[in-house]
Amino acid sequence: MELRSHNIADLAPPDIRAYLEEKDIIMVPIASLEQHGPHLPLATDTIQADEITRRAAERAGVLYTPCVWFGYSPQHMYEPGAGTGTVTLRSQILLEVYHDVARSLIHHGFNRLVFVNNHGSNVKIIDPLLRRIRYETGAFVAFSKLYAERYLGLIEDDDPRADLAKRQWSSAGAMISFDVAGGKEEAFRFLDSMRLIANTTSLGGTQSIACHPWTTTHSNLEPDTKLRVGITDAMIRLSIGVEAAEDIIADLDQALARV
Repeated sequence: MELRSHNIADLAPPDIRAYLEEKDIIMVPIASLEQHGPHLPLATDTIQADEITRRAAERAGVLYTPCVWFGYSPQHMYEPGAGTGTVTLRSQILLEVYHDVARSLIHHGFNRLVFVNNHGSNVKIIDPLLRRIRYETGAFVAFSKLYAERYLGLIEDDDPRADLAKRQWSSAGAMISFDVAGGKEEAFRFLDSMRLIANTTSLGGTQSIACHPWTTTHSNLEPDTKLRVGITDAMIRLSIGVEAAEDIIADLDQALARV
């Protein structure tokens, strides 16, 4: 069917009823309003969540809701009077908001919901809610976790950085970095759980090695500077060595399972 918009807020009840005759899936972006250093707006997570969801919805031909712009961000409140502007909800209140949004959509006939998350700390609290909605209604509920992966091999040919990458590197190499869902504590748990891959800062050798740049290679930088260049406290930097690929994958799988 032809949709004049994929955002449910732009549609009227006849449009929604017509859509539900063919499909029952809807995407729900969730994010936060929190400080991201001195150089980015408080709505950074929300802007990204909206755009990611819009593009995915248009490509898939499904509806999506406006973004839930507030999230769980107690770590970004800082001391009273700091003036960061962060707005955080108590976890139990936030989960009830998500619950009521989901139950409203299910009431109208949307039986497949995809929460599109773009804020790490929301991950810490949402699992009981997803189970609750499923058990209460039987609806299909999915949760999309969008975390950073940084690897030259992921750069597409039409990416503005592609020409620079081709000029400077002959191949993507064996170095990759990614953010562990949750933050610093979860990143450390991941590192401590590895058995084959060594936890050290000496990257680029024949042995597979991982490190936590926030507290090692970039520890001398101010937090705002680290964030500005893309170093988060959830980031793991991984250098792939010459061990058997299946052994490396198995180690990463079991370490991630403990996070």
